[in-house]
Amino acid sequence: SLSAQVRLGVVLGSTCHRIDFCASSLNLGSGRYLVAMTLVLDGSIMNSWDPKGIGNDPPSMTVRTTVLKVYGTRESMTLPVYTNTKVAEVKAMLENRLSLDSGALKFTYKHGSFYRENRDSEEVARHVTVSGIRSFSREVKEWPHPHAIIGAGHIGLKLAMTWLMEKDDNFVLFDRRPEVGGTSWWQQANKTSRLQTEVGVYHLQYHEDNGWPADCRTNPWPSRDQLLAHFKEVSRDFGILPHCKMNTNVSKLQVIGKEYANQHYELTLETKNGSRVMEVSSVCLFPGNLTLPKRVTYKGEEVFDGDIVYGISSEFDYARCTGRQVSIIGSGAFAVENVRTCVEYKASKVFMICRRKTISMPRVVSWLTNQSVNFISAALTMEAMSPMYDLIGVDQWGYYCVFANETR
Repeated sequence: SLSAQVRLGVVLGSTCHRIDFCASSLNLGSGRYLVAMTLVLDGSIMNSWDPKGIGNDPPSMTVRTTVLKVYGTRESMTLPVYTNTKVAEVKAMLENRLSLDSGALKFTYKHGSFYRENRDSEEVARHVTVSGIRSFSREVKEWPHPHAIIGAGHIGLKLAMTWLMEKDDNFVLFDRRPEVGGTSWWQQANKTSRLQTEVGVYHLQYHEDNGWPADCRTNPWPSRDQLLAHFKEVSRDFGILPHCKMNTNVSKLQVIGKEYANQHYELTLETKNGSRVMEVSSVCLFPGNLTLPKRVTYKGEEVFDGDIVYGISSEFDYARCTGRQVSIIGSGAFAVENVRTCVEYKASKVFMICRRKTISMPRVVSWLTNQSVNFISAALTMEAMSPMYDLIGVDQWGYYCVFANETR
């Protein structure tokens, strides 16, 4: 025989309880084993029960145990309860834990030489057989149709990779572009754009089980082309590409069914070969958040002799900045990125024009914030910016977005 005992955590309702999981097996010969599993919950489960007295009498606080056994199996659960804990309370706990519909469970117990139902209003018996489930473990839902991911950008690919790591391959990923990467990097970024998130967290395979991304140490801020190549490489290595339907536009989504638990969806898919309808069980939509840039026409543009361009996509040849003065309207991330690009192309001077001067965080301060074990206070964050702002004679505490008292 073989016996083992390990300590686990199990979620019961909104409370995490410690349980002892005991497994014992009896060797029946010929490589066959009979396995019995028992869950023994600790006393913290008592918080789930609501002891009630009869009339004006106080409730009994005597603690006892009841053993629940799954009908047709050797799996059981030892549950501490009060003497007057009702069947309805125990059923509600199990239904919550196992994501069951109300009324799905039936309790029976042996009464003399007969079995009778343990009704909701009764105290739970000491030995109960539970019908309506196959195990005390939550069952994996079986979906009738594949899941759909719309958008093969960073988040869409990350979700696909996560599902594959969890051994779930019942999904299809759609994107209207010919290759993975997403609209932001294919359309809005240009060849001078670089990733602004450090420490590799934007790298697709960044995960506690994967170790450090291979090229993160030598290339922490990859360019657009390097990042797109990275997305494609990781998608291939993790087996995402066979699930991708590229050059496919999802033009319509229709909900089928009235009951939420039983609903599914019909997607209208358009390709160069025509359109068709596909049924899916769920839809995860990641269309991108940089797809509609704001365009403004200023008075006098028609008489300006220089170039008027948007610092996105590949609309402008930055070599035309060399030796010339450049004005950048705005002070967000793309504006700051274009300052760097204009300097790299040896512009003679670069001006930033904006309604309010937005505070910019030095990269070292960003590292401090992201990598610190403890929370960084706002005051320390502001003080850490001083070396950079002192170089240009600016008090960073004076920016319109900073609110502080006299002592800062």
